[in-house]
Amino acid sequence: MWQLSWPFEGDEQAAQKALTSPDAVLRLCSKKLEKWRCSASQLIAATAPTDITAYPIISAQHIVPRPCPTRRVVLIGDARGAMTPFKGQGANQALLDSLSLARQLRRVSSSSWTFFSLNDALNVFSQDCIQRVTPKLIQSRENAEILHSPAAVVHGNCSRADAARVAFQNAHYSATLRSS
Repeated sequence: MWQLSWPFEGDEQAAQKALTSPDAVLRLCSKKLEKWRCSASQLIAATAPTDITAYPIISAQHIVPRPCPTRRVVLIGDARGAMTPFKGQGANQALLDSLSLARQLRRVSSSSWTFFSLNDALNVFSQDCIQRVTPKLIQSRENAEILHSPAAVVHGNCSRADAARVAFQNAHYSATLRSS
């Protein structure tokens, strides 16, 4: 089984339409890999279309503060700020969002001597989410950039992410020195 991803570019509906069937996924993956120097395109061509998953990586630029202040809806997790799957934090943040929201809502119902409104609770929750999730969102986006660069295939006796990060940082450092 193969799982391929690439940085999202363009129209989300067009990207989803291109992935409507296993054969469409195979064609798209073959096209994405046609310029690679290694044998990845041959491996994909020899794989059954049903054994391939592929998707564009979509990452929020920031956490949405309160998109629905007048509605009875609270967004959590990736609905609030989609993360790439390259840090493993999307589901974790949804769980932490749930806990944070529950704590703030409890303050509304248990405020016998001080007034803590629902709006106050949602504002505190929103600020908590922004402070907690933003660094992880940034790291997730950086990991996606690194793992979708040539640095991702460098040799190293460590995880792909670690090898790629070192190669990526060295390449950026070298480019900075050359441009100075």
